[in-house]
Amino acid sequence: MSRKLTSLEIFLIVLFVLMTGVCIALIVLHFVNPQKNDGNNEKEAGCSSIHHLSGSSGHFSSLNYPSNYVNSKTCAWEIIVPDDKVVHLWFEDFHVESSSLCIEDRVTIEDNVGLLGTYCGHNVPKPLVSAGNRIFVTFISNGETNDKGFDAKYEAVDPKNIADIVGGGGYLDGNAGEFQSPATYNSKNYDQFQWKISVDAGYRVKLSFSSFNLELPGPAGCKEVVEIYDGDTKGSQKLGHFCGKEIPDPVLASSNSVLVRFKANELTARGSFHAKYIAFEGDVIPTESPSYVDSGCGSNALQKGRKGFIHSVNYPDTYPPDLHCTWNISVTPGMLIKLSFNDLSLDGEIGQCTGDNLEISDSFDMIGSYCGFLKPPVIISSSNQLFLNFTTDKVNSDRGFEIKWEEVYPDDIEEIQSCGGGFTEDSGVMKSPNWPNNYPPNRLCVWHLQVPEGKKITVNFTHFDLEDTDLVTRLCYDYVAAYEESSGVNIKYGPFCGVNMPNRITSQSNTLSIRFYSDIFTESRGFRAYWTTNPLQTPPTEPPPPPNPWDSIEIEWPKKCGLPTFPPQINTRIVNGEPAVPHTWPWQVSMQVWPSSRNETIFFHTCGGTLIHKNWVLTAAHCFINYADELYRWQMCLGKHNLTLVEPNEKCFKILGIYRHEGFVYPEIPALEFDIALVKLDGEVEANEYIDFACLPPHNQVLPESFRCHATGWGDETGNSLAPKAAEGLNQVALPVISYEVCKTPQYWWFQIKDSMICAGYVLPDQLKSVCQGDSGGPLVCPSSTNSSIWEVHGITSFGPIGCIMDKKPSVFTRSSAHLDWIDLIIKKDLYDTYSSGCGSAKDLSDRKGQFTSMQYPSTYSNNADCIWNIVAPADKVIHLHFERFVLEESNFCNNDRVVISDELGIVGSLCGNYVPHDLVSFSNKLSVHFISNSRLVDVGFGASWEFVDPNLIQSIAGCGGHFNTDEGDFMSPNWPNSNYPNSKTCTWKITADPSKTIQIIFTNMNLQAANFTGACQDYVEVFDGDKPGAQKLGHYCGFTIPPTLHTRGNTAVITFVSNHITNAKGFYGHWRTNATNIINVPQTPPKPWENVNINFPANCDQQFISTTGSSQLNWHASIQSRSRPYLPFLHRCVGSLIHSQWILLPAHCIESDENLDSWRVCFASDTVEKCVGTDAFIRHEDFASSQDNAYFHDIALLHLSEKVSINPVCLPNSEETISTGEICYWAGWAAAETGGMNGHATFQLPVPTCRMKLAVSPVSGRTI
Repeated sequence: MSRKLTSLEIFLIVLFVLMTGVCIALIVLHFVNPQKNDGNNEKEAGCSSIHHLSGSSGHFSSLNYPSNYVNSKTCAWEIIVPDDKVVHLWFEDFHVESSSLCIEDRVTIEDNVGLLGTYCGHNVPKPLVSAGNRIFVTFISNGETNDKGFDAKYEAVDPKNIADIVGGGGYLDGNAGEFQSPATYNSKNYDQFQWKISVDAGYRVKLSFSSFNLELPGPAGCKEVVEIYDGDTKGSQKLGHFCGKEIPDPVLASSNSVLVRFKANELTARGSFHAKYIAFEGDVIPTESPSYVDSGCGSNALQKGRKGFIHSVNYPDTYPPDLHCTWNISVTPGMLIKLSFNDLSLDGEIGQCTGDNLEISDSFDMIGSYCGFLKPPVIISSSNQLFLNFTTDKVNSDRGFEIKWEEVYPDDIEEIQSCGGGFTEDSGVMKSPNWPNNYPPNRLCVWHLQVPEGKKITVNFTHFDLEDTDLVTRLCYDYVAAYEESSGVNIKYGPFCGVNMPNRITSQSNTLSIRFYSDIFTESRGFRAYWTTNPLQTPPTEPPPPPNPWDSIEIEWPKKCGLPTFPPQINTRIVNGEPAVPHTWPWQVSMQVWPSSRNETIFFHTCGGTLIHKNWVLTAAHCFINYADELYRWQMCLGKHNLTLVEPNEKCFKILGIYRHEGFVYPEIPALEFDIALVKLDGEVEANEYIDFACLPPHNQVLPESFRCHATGWGDETGNSLAPKAAEGLNQVALPVISYEVCKTPQYWWFQIKDSMICAGYVLPDQLKSVCQGDSGGPLVCPSSTNSSIWEVHGITSFGPIGCIMDKKPSVFTRSSAHLDWIDLIIKKDLYDTYSSGCGSAKDLSDRKGQFTSMQYPSTYSNNADCIWNIVAPADKVIHLHFERFVLEESNFCNNDRVVISDELGIVGSLCGNYVPHDLVSFSNKLSVHFISNSRLVDVGFGASWEFVDPNLIQSIAGCGGHFNTDEGDFMSPNWPNSNYPNSKTCTWKITADPSKTIQIIFTNMNLQAANFTGACQDYVEVFDGDKPGAQKLGHYCGFTIPPTLHTRGNTAVITFVSNHITNAKGFYGHWRTNATNIINVPQTPPKPWENVNINFPANCDQQFISTTGSSQLNWHASIQSRSRPYLPFLHRCVGSLIHSQWILLPAHCIESDENLDSWRVCFASDTVEKCVGTDAFIRHEDFASSQDNAYFHDIALLHLSEKVSINPVCLPNSEETISTGEICYWAGWAAAETGGMNGHATFQLPVPTCRMKLAVSPVSGRTI
């Protein structure tokens, strides 16, 4: 049940707003340069009516840009491009009043399918691409604060180029295929991606996910989401809205087209998914969407089945006024209904839904009344029915709502809501979320109890502490209630709230549902209860929670703290604070950020912090609303006094991690409880007279009223929120504590204050002092109650009023004594991750099977990680290594973040990117995994498992390699000879002969990825003489050259094949034998059916043509020409040689294999007229390849002419013919000339001597002719 305010409370709120104009503001430092604007020169384009834009490109901006826009305006632009194009939209500049959930000034962008985004603030939105040929942009400004506005541009682009523009998404056709979320490295400037999938007409699209790992939904719903639409036209039904870790059910479209849209959360590491689609032939569902869009309005809309969607009329456009709509959802008896909001935007304020209102109830009771912008929690019914009632007034409207419902089993409740559950046991325990700590706001939990027939359920409460009832109405805001149906009658027990223990509840039947609800205002400790079928049962006791592996770790706290070398001067009392004596608060930290708006690396002070440990800084969680996952943008500076100077005693540290309290939910919920964070420094701090540590207070200590403390920082000195001025030098201010009882009254901070906070300031108006913008996260230090010369950090600067100083609005601090257990947990767990999990020192693993992960997995790993896991199996076993998930920073040669796998002989794989590597099996009983990350980007990391297996299972697990004890045998790359070997693959063959024999290794085929420009092999084969550490490496091979025969000195050889994640090739084939006289029975290649065909090469080849000028010409010399458009002239591309009446010999790199041969022709030289012939076939050498430095291998091809030519061809050499070094040959071609044949090029021929192979392959110029 939503909270309804009393008349007294409403009066106090109105008086509060009118008299003070105050609202809560985060006090992170932000400077603006306001410009005056009287609005007289306002441009009305897009505001008096919709402004239509239809050019192939263009731009538009807010009113008066770059001057401030005008208040109280609604402006709209409709961009329509040709039907075969889509719209690419981006912002050059963006400054719109910032507000929680963008409920004040805002820009909304929609396309044919639906809402693309709502934006406000000062971060430039990421570029967008529409699903169709239309985008609609709306800009709404309220009657209060204005700003600079925005400037936007657009262009019409080919839909086929979407993937190239945004780094992901695109158009997919064909009756089967797959796609996945784009890699972060090549799409970091975008956060929305879409795939349009089309199959043949008459079929439907069936879409299924093979992996799905997105950010879990928060209190405000999905921040990172995959949406699926039944087509890409206006009004297309939404088939799915998915986030979290659970793989969604398959989705079946009604037609042959679907649109998949992925919206990433740019503030966190991007999630990933992999999906497949097929064309499904079945009964075609009518393409008309069900009438649920308007159902429920004017009639009672009955929703039946397993799942469905409900949304307001015209959604996502604004709903009309004066509506009364109802929906009745009914599912199978015995099942329950899960209701989740994809979107909610109704006129009204939370707790005051007197105008537009959505009420939700089940068979027993009303669950909630909703309006505003905050999404309700996931709702679970207490029965198999839910009722929705949507009413609107005649005044304002908004976007409306979209709701997904589905039938669920009672057993699934706990997994869905992370609380409650379905239970059939005779007894059990129920607890509010976070028990015994305070329950969170905006939660709904249901316990569905069903015991055997004939039994009754008794519920007893052992602890009960919820928000009190309203003083006037006596209504419960947070409550517990129980429901049952007995003999056809619905029975309700409760609701219960406050601190009085509810009486025992005894059901009349064998089924009982218990519901717990909390609003967003006030939280308490919660409740604990137990149910039983035996009323005489004694209250159950619960075993203590199992210990964490880090519980026993000792934290090395500083031996000395809170004692500055230079004691602070705190005797004076200057209004609004005073300059601090340099270095008298040596634990003060300046947290500095490099904003994304600056290309050059430059850091700005944004928050304060407190040094509490040699590796840790204590600060506020709200300081990291931006850049929390971009650690390279932060530095922590110690020993500072003047921010405008580089001081000799300062020391700045990069950071290894940011840890925000998991209970901090701002801005999704407008509450600032748990506003605490820890930052791990990249290095250890050594205390000196300028840099030192503050002490932490005693556990849960609450300071008495008027206890005198001091806050320090570089915050705004003016109190003018529109034009703040940062302090150059550190300031200090004395603030006495104001009691919690006073501060939580309506005249002060009311429901915003929690008992885990401290209010500090003065009561009398002429004594007002406060912290301000830029002080956030900084310390409130107080003398120790046991030793007044020692300073303890009791508070973390959290929030205050806009303008900083206001009567009865003191500064509010997070009480650090309430969070000492959390601080202890974070530091201990980090120590465990660092020193006990392979990071910091190697971790030895010897269990038969197990798992290990990168640190913080599945959250982002840390920068500068160096982690090693050494896996050792018994001598008769080998190790099977499997990766469950793998998402690392991408790089060409895995030079950045990477996982390096080694066995006893060396590296067997260097892995990076976001492709899960193939399973690997070691050749011996030892394997080492080394994880390394740099100081830049971070990602999700990896999860891996190992198991000891018998060597005879290597082939079946890995698909290659194995242990062999025969005198002869063969080995080959995976998939040989049918297709290319896979990427990221490792295979190892261990060959053991009789002790008296040695082994010969013979390669007969070799086609691997060529070496890179540094000469390093990317994919390679290695051969070792032996299987022990230090065994001689007989060879390391890649490319196309067949290695020589290799001989071992002992009776053991190991062959290792490794491929990287980028490029693959056909592979290799070889065999072994134990001595030179044994001829192995290598399988013979079957004869080809064309081997006996004779080619009639002409006998009169190489006859030169004598021109009319008397010079000789090479008449078989051909110019290969092409054109990009039918109406453009042909241009010379490369040179070929006529070797047959219809065949041209030419370089393979001249023509791309997928080019249209209709745009190519071949021309022959003549002094009178050119002879040009079309082409109809192009055949490349199957082993053609190129390296990154433009070197080519097997660079030879044949081009077939569309007709025969009567020109003498050039002769071909004998197959065994060689050319001696220094012999003169002729190289011919066309050079640019002012006049001449072949499109302004003149033919020439050049005598060149042949050179030795060693000289020919030396890197002289790196140029390609």
